[in-house]
Amino acid sequence: MQNTAQYKQQYLAQIRASSAYEPYRGGVGVVAALGYLLAIIQVIGGFIGCVIMMSARQPALGIVALIASGVVAVIMLIGIQFWRQAAVMLADIADLITDSRVQ
Repeated sequence: MQNTAQYKQQYLAQIRASSAYEPYRGGVGVVAALGYLLAIIQVIGGFIGCVIMMSARQPALGIVALIASGVVAVIMLIGIQFWRQAAVMLADIADLITDSRVQ
């Protein structure tokens, strides 16, 4: 079982090394990085909202803002990772189809 998984990983690494869609893969990485940055900004915004609400003597709303922004950030991170993997798989499929047509 381990040999099969290692073989698949090596095969994918070989496909990705000779990809015809390198700019697409780079674009996927850039968009994913921007998504991670937005998730970080989301948490920072929640923290700032929490501080503002605490200073306005509404600590319950501050805690709710912090928790809500944390939940949204986690959902964003999961979604970004899923989207990134799906986009890379599409590029892998396109490379495999291209390779099968060339050979």
